[in-house]
Amino acid sequence: MTKQYQLTGTNLTIDDVALIAKARPGEVKLQIHPESLSKMKKSRQVVLDIVKKGKPVYGINTGFGALASKQIATEDLAQLQYNLIRSHCTGVGKPFSREITRAIMLSRANCLIQGFSGVTPETIELLLE
Repeated sequence: MTKQYQLTGTNLTIDDVALIAKARPGEVKLQIHPESLSKMKKSRQVVLDIVKKGKPVYGINTGFGALASKQIATEDLAQLQYNLIRSHCTGVGKPFSREITRAIMLSRANCLIQGFSGVTPETIELLLE
């Protein structure tokens, strides 16, 4: 029997994380709660409106850190996000186990579901899959 979870960004317990992280394929189905989905879409629209207006906003259309005052051209924003992800894709040491990886991905998705980041719901749905 499949256990279903509708995540709100605030309703996930540590017991839920452990159960989901250890679950076998098909044992759990994760969904974004409709109210949280609405919040995410509104937050995403804020980001899109910022880009459309062209006003510099840190983390959306500017560089990062020492380059925060450098505005990035609209046509280069996708590459900026790609480069940001690449810059964080380094690590050392032994890879995490399957369960730890799943717990990390679930925790990150749950945080983003709160609707404050401007991330697309499709990104979170990929994490939940």
